[in-house]
Amino acid sequence: MTADERRLEVASILATGLLRRIRAIQSMPSDSVKTSSPQPQIGLDLSAKTRLTVA
Repeated sequence: MTADERRLEVASILATGLLRRIRAIQSMPSDSVKTSSPQPQIGLDLSAKTRLTVA
């Protein structure tokens, strides 16, 4: 592979990654803040303070 072929290959890989990133950003919902339902059906009840203990 010549130096020019390597440069073209690297440029192609970078362009593909850039396009993939742009498309991923565009497909994200405009409101990126995640909210949960007030009363989820399945969830964990955690206290305000959590402590690790070893028994």
